[in-house]
Amino acid sequence: MLMVILTGISSSCNEDLFDRKTIIGKWELISQGINADNMIPINSNGGRYIEYFSDGTRGYYDTITEEIRINGNYQIRSGLLIYNYDKSYDQGRVDYKCDFIHNNNQLKLTFANGLSDLLFSVFIYQRIK
Repeated sequence: MLMVILTGISSSCNEDLFDRKTIIGKWELISQGINADNMIPINSNGGRYIEYFSDGTRGYYDTITEEIRINGNYQIRSGLLIYNYDKSYDQGRVDYKCDFIHNNNQLKLTFANGLSDLLFSVFIYQRIK
């Protein structure tokens, strides 16, 4: 019984555990940190969000042009959310451990491919659409 309750609270980005439609939509950055115990709240007033599209592309909101800019695609494999950035970005491929929390209304991304030297390695997004 406890396992059923916990599954409803949090699930990973595993193709077998959730419908891909779960990630589609807009997600606003609400906190970030070096690890899950040291998170800093973000007050972006709708200015910092990413959007996942059903065709596998990913975009971000550009506050200068006030438009969504597509900057690559994403895949979900083995519990990872994998970004493949366009050639115009230096990042190339970035893998995140991915967890949906609070009944799939929040998305927690944690760098999974050795980028621990970054200032922030954990990001929490709130579903906004």
